[in-house]
Amino acid sequence: DIPKKEIFNVPEKYFEKLPGIVQARISRNAVGRRAHLAFGYALRYVLALTSIAVAALFWFRQSASIESPESLLTSVETADLVAYLNDSDLTTEELMDDLLLYPEDASGIEEEVYNLELGDGNLDAIMDELD
Repeated sequence: DIPKKEIFNVPEKYFEKLPGIVQARISRNAVGRRAHLAFGYALRYVLALTSIAVAALFWFRQSASIESPESLLTSVETADLVAYLNDSDLTTEELMDDLLLYPEDASGIEEEVYNLELGDGNLDAIMDELD
């Protein structure tokens, strides 16, 4: 017994135009969304690569600031080094086991030892020391 009323008014050919309107909105949002997604992916990877680059730069600067054992050893005076070796219990064999000599180093040492030029003053001092 309740009468049927049309509460909503629908414009003419609304349902025929509706798919086109929906497609237009989807395509407009899809272009914006693709640009947004591409920017998001780029930003994500750029941030990751930047953080890796900063960490690598920090690590390389830290490792470059550490002096090598050779440079530290060259800063020690020869007399101090001789005194240390005399006071320690290291034998010549133990030192030679850990020693790594390159041919250039060995030839330099050999030249220093065998091509020693002794003047009269130096020879007298050595002879006095031996006596």
